[in-house]
Amino acid sequence: MQLLRSLLLLVVPGVLFSAALYLQLKVEITAAWQPLLTMFPYLAAIAGLFLGWRFNRTRVLWAIALLILVERAMVLTTLYGREYVLQLAPLLVPLNLALYSWWSERGLFTLHGFLRLVLFLLQLGGVVWLYFTQAGAIMAWLSRPLFVSDLIDTMPFSQITWLIITLSLIALLIRFCRKPEALEGGFCWITIAVITGFWWPQQFAYWGGVAAFILTIALIERSLKMAFNDELTGLPARRAMN
Repeated sequence: MQLLRSLLLLVVPGVLFSAALYLQLKVEITAAWQPLLTMFPYLAAIAGLFLGWRFNRTRVLWAIALLILVERAMVLTTLYGREYVLQLAPLLVPLNLALYSWWSERGLFTLHGFLRLVLFLLQLGGVVWLYFTQAGAIMAWLSRPLFVSDLIDTMPFSQITWLIITLSLIALLIRFCRKPEALEGGFCWITIAVITGFWWPQQFAYWGGVAAFILTIALIERSLKMAFNDELTGLPARRAMN
């Protein structure tokens, strides 16, 4: 029974991802629904940020802030800058999401929160500095093949990026196996959603919204479990008996 409950925490966000993929590939959106689809990423991000702040889930805040930053960078930069972002972001974002998944909740306005902000800003500063000094060399290095593969070479990501993505997903699955909770399962699927957004960069805002929505649902599920189950014993709490 416990194994089934754990698998459901991984299946539910997978169903949300599959529904979003079906909506993009198979459903023709009419003009009447287009404004709502345009607003969806913003509404999902706002809901995720609000609930993450309200329930003190800083991992959710950091993940959504990262997605917002990447989406804005892809929209506001030049064509060359967008190409640079599309080379680095598919490598850095999965790594950061895997890192956030392994973080413990230590608060936002604490020493741990400050150190995490420093790490975030150091990465941002490094990416900007490399863009103005070594952008061409970085993109050439990332595009360099590790081995001969006609299949991988037809894909939008380099072999180095695929290696990092694979390692990040393995780290996320290990985290879920060690701690089978809703947020851990959500982090696995938001990483896949973000990778899908990089696969179709013109739809990245949509997939960023899907990722924020999956995190929000996982956060609600985690909060309900904490409210109705004793965290130490796993037994139903008094609130569940009412």
